[in-house]
Amino acid sequence: MRNPITKMHFPAQIILLGKFQDALKDIVGKRILVVGSSRSVALADWSALFPQAEVTVFSGSLPHTPALVLNQSTVLAKAFKPDIIIGIGSGSAIDLVKGVLDSVPATFIAIPTSLGGGEMTNVYGIRTVSGTKEGKGGRQYLASTVIYDPELLESLPRHELAASGINSWAHCIEAFYSVKSNWFGKSAAMQAGRMWPTLLKQSYGKPLDGTIRLQLFEAASLAGFSINACGLGLHHAVCHVVGGATGLTHGVINAIALPKTLAINREMAPQAIRLVEEAFRVNDIVALSQELIDTLQLPRSLNSLGVSWKTMEPLTDSLMAAHHLKFNPAALDRDRAQRLMHAVFTGNL
Repeated sequence: MRNPITKMHFPAQIILLGKFQDALKDIVGKRILVVGSSRSVALADWSALFPQAEVTVFSGSLPHTPALVLNQSTVLAKAFKPDIIIGIGSGSAIDLVKGVLDSVPATFIAIPTSLGGGEMTNVYGIRTVSGTKEGKGGRQYLASTVIYDPELLESLPRHELAASGINSWAHCIEAFYSVKSNWFGKSAAMQAGRMWPTLLKQSYGKPLDGTIRLQLFEAASLAGFSINACGLGLHHAVCHVVGGATGLTHGVINAIALPKTLAINREMAPQAIRLVEEAFRVNDIVALSQELIDTLQLPRSLNSLGVSWKTMEPLTDSLMAAHHLKFNPAALDRDRAQRLMHAVFTGNL
């Protein structure tokens, strides 16, 4: 019997480092749509940047890309008919552009201001009106150009930077233990996975110098590349289910869930977790994850944020059906799923 073919995608992108205004000087377009939040789009005078083009700005990006926001931005894009769409902001802003591309094909330029790594992936998710996260994937959603401007991290509040960094570290962990093979993705996950604990400690409560800011984006970019290559698992299945139901920001949910999902995966797939620890040069990744979250003063439980058990109780069924579980190193049983959701709610496994 022949072994199945292993397919490893290595999509082409242009990655630029430096001041984003300078990087955009060579961009030629007739109609440019800028998409982001009110905070992120205020980082530039877009009409002045593109004096020869017609420019329109959509500033309504929100966490988890609600379906209503996607509809509003799509209506604007259909009327404006851009040839270039620039997404500037967090992963939600970048996901919003990907959603718009379903209806309005255009050249996609991503300028991240956080550490989620969505600029390196060809998937996106939205929050539906019924409180679920739904996603799509395809090469058409991959930004053709990514601009990393380290100075933009100065605009990110420190608690958001910490939560965003934990999310990126979780990307590395999940990509590395994923059952999906990709040499490049595993190598990227290992490199960034080693970087993140030190970077998070160095960047907490201190001024960020240029070297640290560049390293933060390097680790985030590698982590984003790794999940695009290798996929996600149990941890992000939990985060997306909870995010859809509660609307809490993705980074904060990551911080609450990571020690618990790692502990459950260590029960089910101890060898896979041990391989992560060896690759990342960590003795106990469950303990380290909790130590980092406590050091960064991120929350431990959903109930501490006002989420009710009534909201959480039905989510076990949603978790058991989550598509990310297909790449997890072990199958999740219902008993563990219930324990895990209760632990995310209370803070105790």
